[in-house]
Amino acid sequence: MVNPLASKAFRYNKIFIVILVAALAAAIFFSQPDKKEPDTCLEGDCLNGIGTLVFPDGRKYEGQFVDGQYNGKGVLTVPDGRKYEGEWHNDMPHGFGTQTNPDSTIYVGEWKAGKYEGQGTLTMADGGSYVGEWKEDLPHGKGTLTKADGSKYIGDFRNGKPEGQGILVNPDGKETTVNM
Repeated sequence: MVNPLASKAFRYNKIFIVILVAALAAAIFFSQPDKKEPDTCLEGDCLNGIGTLVFPDGRKYEGQFVDGQYNGKGVLTVPDGRKYEGEWHNDMPHGFGTQTNPDSTIYVGEWKAGKYEGQGTLTMADGGSYVGEWKEDLPHGKGTLTKADGSKYIGDFRNGKPEGQGILVNPDGKETTVNM
């Protein structure tokens, strides 16, 4: 007989992989390419003020600068459609911000040193979502993972995976207490 808890855990592990891919996309998004050509300040003050900075690879940052670094509020766009709008500190997303991706995956929430950290919501392209606490780009703490079909896991997460006692909610609303 198939253990229904094991099969549900397996399905939630597949969602963990989707969340991990979204987090890796964020890490790649904010990595700095090798500088072969200089960046260009199109307008404003890109050293200590508000300005627009463009990069040879097509990326563009519009916002506040302190000592030549992104600090304060700003928007970074990438030619492939990725975008981050929010708070920055030392060239990294830090504070509250929104990241959108070409596949319609959206993260809205808190950041620390370029990673999802604190409270946030990741909405996936298929309509699924994770709402809750994050640590170093992974669900960690209390949260709710909702699949596109409406089923949910409500409970604790550790390093991106459901852990401990939680509640599984079927699409029809039936609740089951589980230990993951």
